[in-house]
Amino acid sequence: MILVDKDTQATNIPGVFAGGDSAAGSASVIEAIAAGRRAATSINSYLRGEGSIDEGRSRRPRLLLDFNGDGLGKTQRAKLSELPPSERSMDVEDARGLDLDLVDMEASRCLNCGCLAVNASDLAPALVALAAKIKTTKRILDAEDFFDAGPVRSTVLDVDELVTEIEIPTPKPTTKQTFLKFRIRNSIDFPIVSVASAISMDGDTVADALIDVEFCKDEDFGVFARIFRKVDD
Repeated sequence: MILVDKDTQATNIPGVFAGGDSAAGSASVIEAIAAGRRAATSINSYLRGEGSIDEGRSRRPRLLLDFNGDGLGKTQRAKLSELPPSERSMDVEDARGLDLDLVDMEASRCLNCGCLAVNASDLAPALVALAAKIKTTKRILDAEDFFDAGPVRSTVLDVDELVTEIEIPTPKPTTKQTFLKFRIRNSIDFPIVSVASAISMDGDTVADALIDVEFCKDEDFGVFARIFRKVDD
């Protein structure tokens, strides 16, 4: 067995950490996952040069901040008021928004289990990299401007403005497109980091490239940032 510190998974060799069966012997999957989490936190502190590993661990933010017991109770489903079909058009919303009381009720369903919702759109980096245009009832926006909402407003649209069309230019025949993202739980989480690219080649040379990287800037997942790169010839 590899001897490790039970709190940090550190071995007697600086920079080397161990866990799982090699350190604890045969155990449950839960215990192995817990050891991996402790080791990952310690490795992060070690690589950041945060002094002792225990100091780095104490400063690490916790994702599970509170538990909302009210979310366990049974509540009525919120219903949106909708326009009758005869009055619907592309100029107004079919369904009106919830009033504040219903918003509070719906928000209370969350148990605050530590899920992360950094950016609610997988389309954002892809449309930016493809140089898409977003047409609304009032104007035409470049994709990078459309998704540049900021920390206070969740959208750049006016209250009476609706998206009517998304226009994507035809890529050059030599263009290669990629999209990758990282998230904590692959089944439901929004990406913590995502990158989309559309790169046109001239033989072995990059002739033109659009690359959009979107990521969370700090460990609290509280700041959203974007890197946008465009290369012409």
